[in-house]
Amino acid sequence: MPRKFNIAYDGGGLIGAVEDTNDIGVKAVQLGEEILFRIALGGATGHKAFANDLGVVVPPAEINQVVTAIVRVYIEHGCRTNRKKARLKHLLETMLIEEFRALVEKKLGSPLRRAPYDPAQLRWASQELPHSHVGDFPQKQRA
Repeated sequence: MPRKFNIAYDGGGLIGAVEDTNDIGVKAVQLGEEILFRIALGGATGHKAFANDLGVVVPPAEINQVVTAIVRVYIEHGCRTNRKKARLKHLLETMLIEEFRALVEKKLGSPLRRAPYDPAQLRWASQELPHSHVGDFPQKQRA
């Protein structure tokens, strides 16, 4: 893998990960009673590029298998020889996210569960906790 290829998992705990600035970002979400993972692809902090949602949700037991398939698709189709182009975002600039998802599903041998990204209906798994480290929060001490 390229030296700057990043994968972030946010399990919805008290300490959050900023998954949308990584090549592969995985974030726990709640759909009804289920805790699942959303996947975002192609983020790169230094390029000021945020990841794009893959449009799927994945059960916890399958998430590593799906991430492995994503990495294998990148290895087969991405540029790993030019350091300036060795990021998933550059591969995604050459194909639609739907095409990339189809390659991942082919690698997995089964379709992924579709779940369009709708921020209005999205419930992050960590919303029940006091807060993640992202955002602004009042101090515990009195001023």
